[in-house]
Amino acid sequence: MAKVSICIPTFGQPDHLNNLLDSIFHQSYDEYEIIITDDTRDNSVYDIVTKYNENGKIKYFKNKLYRKIP
Repeated sequence: MAKVSICIPTFGQPDHLNNLLDSIFHQSYDEYEIIITDDTRDNSVYDIVTKYNENGKIKYFKNKLYRKIP
């Protein structure tokens, strides 16, 4: 079980999310989970999450109001 939860609300700005996730994954501490909530109208955040979630540490939640993911 993760000892630290990193909660990230997102609304666009995929470049900032890329930088943030790069920073998190370069840390030596690994007992964490990442929770991302997404209010964007497109799939840009979802695409980034799928790229970074190889280790399964990211939990992704899309706001139902803007749901367009497959």
